[in-house]
Amino acid sequence: MQKQQQVCRFFWECVPDFNIAWKDEPWAQYEAYMGEMKRLTGQMHSRLVIVVFPYEPQLEQFNRVKDTEYILKPQKRIDALCQKYDVPCLDVFPAFHEKKEDAKLFRDGIHLTKEGHELTAALIYPLKASAIADPQRRRWFQAFYDQAAWLRFSKSARWAKGVKGRSDFRLVGVSADASAT
Repeated sequence: MQKQQQVCRFFWECVPDFNIAWKDEPWAQYEAYMGEMKRLTGQMHSRLVIVVFPYEPQLEQFNRVKDTEYILKPQKRIDALCQKYDVPCLDVFPAFHEKKEDAKLFRDGIHLTKEGHELTAALIYPLKASAIADPQRRRWFQAFYDQAAWLRFSKSARWAKGVKGRSDFRLVGVSADASAT
């Protein structure tokens, strides 16, 4: 018996690691995760903030097809969950879409280049700083960010190298103790 070849309208539909975001079945579990993250960050007197990244093929397909609702389905679902749980959400798709012609933002469709990290940092900084209600903690965060930002994007400073040799951007959480990261 011959195996039927799967027909995919979009590249990600044939990629098991990514196509799940466009399926309806896992979203009940994602909602449970969102509720648990919100509960845990609340217990730590912190605030959960979600940053949503596009998959590079989404950027490439957005202007080529009319089904933009489907292309942005994962972003729309996450945004709906964030609204339901009162979690600030930053979808970087619009900014990445705007810059995709001017800069190479992804190394491999998933992981960001230096330019992608810099754009992300510029987008996250105002959101993260504004999410900190306490003025003393906000000043600490701004000072920390200003001091550490150059480390995150410097080739010589591979502060995340312990994670399988990668130097990907990592968000720094600000907990109730302003000295914690």
